[in-house]
Amino acid sequence: MAGRCKARYAMAALTAAGMTVSWTCEDTSGRGITLNGQGDYSTIQAAVDDAGQGDVIFIPNGRYEEKVDAMRISDLTLIGESNVNAVIARTVYGGSGFITKNLGIEGGGIYGVVSVGAYGCRFTGAGVGTNISWILEGNVFACGGSGGAAGKKGQDFSRLAYNDIFDCGNTAVTAYFGINEVVANRINDTRGLAIDYWVDGGGLGLVEDNEFRNNTSGALAGGHPMRYSGPGDLGGGWLGSRGRNIFVGNGIPVIHGETGSYPETTSAKFNYWGTTDPAEIAAMVRDCSDTASLGCIDTSEFLTEEPQVPRGADAWPGRRALDAEVAALKAASLAAGGGITLFTRDEAP
Repeated sequence: MAGRCKARYAMAALTAAGMTVSWTCEDTSGRGITLNGQGDYSTIQAAVDDAGQGDVIFIPNGRYEEKVDAMRISDLTLIGESNVNAVIARTVYGGSGFITKNLGIEGGGIYGVVSVGAYGCRFTGAGVGTNISWILEGNVFACGGSGGAAGKKGQDFSRLAYNDIFDCGNTAVTAYFGINEVVANRINDTRGLAIDYWVDGGGLGLVEDNEFRNNTSGALAGGHPMRYSGPGDLGGGWLGSRGRNIFVGNGIPVIHGETGSYPETTSAKFNYWGTTDPAEIAAMVRDCSDTASLGCIDTSEFLTEEPQVPRGADAWPGRRALDAEVAALKAASLAAGGGITLFTRDEAP
């Protein structure tokens, strides 16, 4: 691991004019990795091995070419100094309630045995997968033309909010048993579907303020009937969504409206479709007008101008709080002489 700033020292010189010029240099020698200010870990895994339930590990800037296995620990959190410069370049395996914040993730991505939370991270050629559920907020997923960004298999509460997901090589987000909330994401330039929510027993919940642009196979698709959760709300429906989703340049059908045996009509009001022609909008939606066995989708009261709503990681409301959390952890780590620092959640600043 490359050395980073551990201490600062001042140097002075006397100029010809008799003035003293001082400057500050950084000591770039190796920086210890501490556990509550006591350890000297050389790897993330070493800190993980000493961690317990609910602990928080702070990871300073650097590139970490190591697989991280935290499957035995529940509710463990890894927090990076910078999602650009604190980069894990191998697969990370987490136990129940595993959380990553402000990290760069490359290559292998994150796999959660039960559930995963990722906040303010930057994924490059990597994604998130879990057996049950995830909450993904304020992340950037740069797929690089291959693979998808996120997938989950279970029915527990799931949320996709303020993420930038672009250039995926196939379906960007695959959510077996559906997604409860899809809010203010930008999902663009996917060589497949933006979101595939499918398997009996799942569906869409609230969907608002998202941008779906230039996704080859469309924006939203339910591969099987949503028999239990009911129809999604893309605007002005049963969950009170504001709509304001943008559907521009996507493959047809943009929405595959498979609401199955659930009797209510899916509301997709107050969205922008890139056209003001109702017939053109209707052609973008596969619903009861195309197949009698499917539920209907109401696209009335569509928007005639593209809504200017903050979206994606730049607009994530949690960014300021995360920056403050990182600053406090970094200060505590440096005060301890440290690099990777592990705190319990009660002890963390």
